[in-house]
Amino acid sequence: MIPKCSVVVPVYNREDFIEKTLNSVLDQTYKELELIVVDDCSTDRSYEIVKEIANRDPRVVLIKNDVNMGVADTRNIGIQKSSGKYVALLDSDDLWLDNKLEIQINHIEEKGCSLAYCGYGFFDKEGNRIGDTFHVPETVNLNQLLKRNVISCSTVLGERQLFINHKFDKRYYHEDLVAWISMLKECGTAYGVLDELAEITIMKGSKSGNKLKCAKERWKVYRDYLDMRMPLAVYYFLNYAYFSVAKYRPIRKDL
Repeated sequence: MIPKCSVVVPVYNREDFIEKTLNSVLDQTYKELELIVVDDCSTDRSYEIVKEIANRDPRVVLIKNDVNMGVADTRNIGIQKSSGKYVALLDSDDLWLDNKLEIQINHIEEKGCSLAYCGYGFFDKEGNRIGDTFHVPETVNLNQLLKRNVISCSTVLGERQLFINHKFDKRYYHEDLVAWISMLKECGTAYGVLDELAEITIMKGSKSGNKLKCAKERWKVYRDYLDMRMPLAVYYFLNYAYFSVAKYRPIRKDL
């Protein structure tokens, strides 16, 4: 039977998290899924742990890169290997609530849309909650996304063809944002489930924790990728800075 949803998880050196992450997919109330795990040449036991899980559950498809390729290309490989109508992404240290896929697939089909996302919470590496739920809007278009990125990789779900058409670009630090921009140029609007359905792990040294680099690379998206004129780039960057401070202020001490 062809699965309706393909879940793609890129993995690199996540032996402390990966089993719990994958179990949060396999324990979903929605069962018409395949779980594609792409190991990017891990040097710890991540590959062996996933292989053990794959041997127990036929829904798990394990792929190992020949060389380390980075998260963008690794995601693209998993998406290319997928066979479901929908693709959902999950980072290897994040978790889903057990009804995440069921709620989100029902939502995307009710709305008749191509791209969806959901609310989420922040947690430290020990699983302790940090701050409050990140509340997402009911919809987001390109203009709104450029001011405030409300789509996290671990919350996104969309039509497979949309992901095939708009691959992740490793040239950009914010490869996910660039992908959402490209997707919204095609589909127009993404729709959010307001409930908190995912748990995002925040660790010191993570991409989201390095705010200075995030800011510099966000500017690069505006000026280089989108080729914005200076006044417009400044307008969007100031909005980004405001929303970024508001988003991370409650958890700043843990970054």
